Amino acid sequence: MINSFTYDDSFYRTIPACIIDGRAGNPAVSGQVGFVIKEFYDVEVSKARKPGIIPYKMETINGNLVGFMSLNSENGSASLYQLWLREAYKVNSDIINQEISIFITSRNWVFDILL
Repeated sequence: MINSFTYDDSFYRTIPACIIDGRAGNPAVSGQVGFVIKEFYDVEVSKARKPGIIPYKMETINGNLVGFMSLNSENGSASLYQLWLREAYKVNSDIINQEISIFITSRNWVFDILL
């Protein structure tokens, strides 16, 4: 399903795109007006700016955006911190979570710590 986990230096654009696309399935923003949605994704963007957080864009083999995730890296280990999937990929969330777990345990994220 996911072809690439790419370090996302444009997460301030990726996070809103994923939240807006999946707003119908998110109780915090479902049916809300624009400024409420903007306040919500501004908070999520600020979470990705914290020290020790590594932001990633997830894409398919065709370059389609699957979603956004961030890892919290502490003391040489990482854990999933944020996950926002686009609406079309939420049905595959079990497979996506499995691929994220493999990515974390394979330690491929270590190369992105210095970025």
